Amino acid sequence: MAGAQVGEDTIAWAVADLDRDLARQVAEANDVPRVYGDYRELLADDEVEAVGVATAPDVRKPMVIEALEAGKHVLVQKPHGRNTADVEEINAVAASTGKTLVYSYFMRHQAENKESRQMIADGRIGRAYHARVHYHYRERGANYEPSPGRSWLYRWGFKGGALGQHGSHYLDQAWFLLGCPQPEWAFAVSHSAFPTTLEVERHSEDYMSFLVGCAGGMTIQMDTSSVISTWADRAWDLRLRVLGTNGTIEVESTSLPEGKRRSGTRRLLGAIHDEGGDSAGGFVEHGDGDFNAEIRDFASAIRGAQPPEVSPAEALTFMKLLDAIYASAETGAKVQIDN
Repeated sequence: MAGAQVGEDTIAWAVADLDRDLARQVAEANDVPRVYGDYRELLADDEVEAVGVATAPDVRKPMVIEALEAGKHVLVQKPHGRNTADVEEINAVAASTGKTLVYSYFMRHQAENKESRQMIADGRIGRAYHARVHYHYRERGANYEPSPGRSWLYRWGFKGGALGQHGSHYLDQAWFLLGCPQPEWAFAVSHSAFPTTLEVERHSEDYMSFLVGCAGGMTIQMDTSSVISTWADRAWDLRLRVLGTNGTIEVESTSLPEGKRRSGTRRLLGAIHDEGGDSAGGFVEHGDGDFNAEIRDFASAIRGAQPPEVSPAEALTFMKLLDAIYASAETGAKVQIDN
């Protein structure tokens, strides 16, 4: 909402939520003139040209499709759907309507991630061959109860667990830094050790570990967890490293007590082969992702000024990757990814 307000060519015009009081609060806090209960009322507003859809994935697909068919351009938040079939259907409708469809992974908009990706593409760390990610997010423990309307986070198959809801941002970041090579296979293991009292067929994962193989021999290894840590003062802990034949690029971000955080990017050139290594770029502070830039990217794509940061085709490829990881975790077998 704030991103639309600060953009040079966007205006936050309306907000819709079944909880009209909540919608009104959001509208008042952001100076939005119109409030709707049912999202269909918003789609019927001819003065609305583009919409952002950030609902739960079990109800997201029909909303996105109806928005496209109503003649609106659409920005889809993650998880982009429940599975590959959802994204394929959404992409097909967008193609038939001619409307702009943009998917979200906001870490791509951070300036230092763009810079790091360019350094890798320019060969500053030699030939990049592997990315390794550890991401811990403090969220759940025994008998954890989700707030109303968020039970999808704890149901297997809705992309709401440790990987789908949080870790997928950093899997996409690693993939993005490597240049988005075509994924070819996945091998994974998961645990659901801390279920809620929700009566579900299978709980979403509290922990996921996997290895992904990509074209050109590149690999991505990730360990992600949403289990409450003994570090009570830490809400998250990220370590991401891209390995090259001449060095590495590292990203780290850790929350600390009293709202403080240690966050930044270290670029180490020659760190693998040269004892001690030479530093290039040092320590660069970074934030949580540029949501305002996400809206600017959406507006630019609508105008045709530049392609979106996450295109429909790329979103489909990434969902195929996620589906393969989850399928491997279910079966215990290596899963090939259909290109």
